[in-house]
Amino acid sequence: MIAAAPDGPLTARTVPRCECGGVFKPDITFFGESLPEQAFVRSQELAIRAKVMLVLGTSLTVFPAAGLPRLTLQAGGKVFIVNGQPTGLDDYAEARYDDLQVFADAMMCLKV
Repeated sequence: MIAAAPDGPLTARTVPRCECGGVFKPDITFFGESLPEQAFVRSQELAIRAKVMLVLGTSLTVFPAAGLPRLTLQAGGKVFIVNGQPTGLDDYAEARYDDLQVFADAMMCLKV
């Protein structure tokens, strides 16, 4: 059970803890942490098989995850990038958008 902080969950200044004393952590990988090996190997496999990869909100500078779109490109897949800043793969992407809404609008215009 989560022990709620007295000042509320969104404004808490304390780390949420379990009754056992352990710290609650979301199921994500924080910057500087190693990626779970099995999950990353599976990501590489899927990137190689992907016909299309959508890259959202990343500068593509932090490896090893930044290498995933490259695997898709090397295998002949297409990469679409949506990011507010330029990335090192912009020239190789099928298209690049600064804004998610602009990307969504462009996808709505496609005739499939």
